[in-house]
Amino acid sequence: RIQQRGTDKELSCSSRGKMFTKKLLRKLQMGIEKKESVKKLPYMVGSDVDAQIQQREGKTVWVPARVMAQPEGNKLTYTVRLENGEDFEAANVRDLSFEVNAEATSLYNNNYFCNVTKLARDSSKNSITITFDVHGDMSMGALQHWRHSKLLDDVVHRGQLASTECKIRTNDKNYCYEGDMVFLFDRSTTIKMPLSFRYGRSGYSTEIIKAEVPRLQIKEKKKKEEVKPLYANIDELL
Repeated sequence: RIQQRGTDKELSCSSRGKMFTKKLLRKLQMGIEKKESVKKLPYMVGSDVDAQIQQREGKTVWVPARVMAQPEGNKLTYTVRLENGEDFEAANVRDLSFEVNAEATSLYNNNYFCNVTKLARDSSKNSITITFDVHGDMSMGALQHWRHSKLLDDVVHRGQLASTECKIRTNDKNYCYEGDMVFLFDRSTTIKMPLSFRYGRSGYSTEIIKAEVPRLQIKEKKKKEEVKPLYANIDELL
């Protein structure tokens, strides 16, 4: 007997239908159990992240930090260590924001090519920005537009992002585009390094962007000096 929309209705079905329903329910249950069993915390101990902490004056800020302990049991916060060596509890953490020099050349031919010189990630805006300059000599016509460029995560190119905006400094469609190309991604998306880049709509090569994500310099916590008693025992006082 199954309750449907507030009415008590007897549903009849064949034995084959019952067997199919049981198998379907079992598969769903196994899928839920498997999903729960492989669930992992996104940030491992030792990961460098942006962490949201509450300062002593009550102000909440995002700061670079290193994960020292994951949430356990009923605990909802990460233990993180700041660059000055202080430990805090952080309920929210996200990928570390950074800006570094980079190197890659997406090549069409010797006369048409695009250089990547910087790579930046801004987790507050869910964006990755590359600084680029693309060149051509009109031997094959005007340059392809930057809007069709793609950013791809890891070497096997499992996911890709399309450029969404560009802060142009040089805007000459015949010979050179130069500026900062921005790629937006969903907050739930994990961007894996290294990243690869392909300029334009077609014909340009896909190249890995050579760039090292910075590692935080954490000050070591000073060990408390053991206070030794002035006298080894009471007899020395007499």
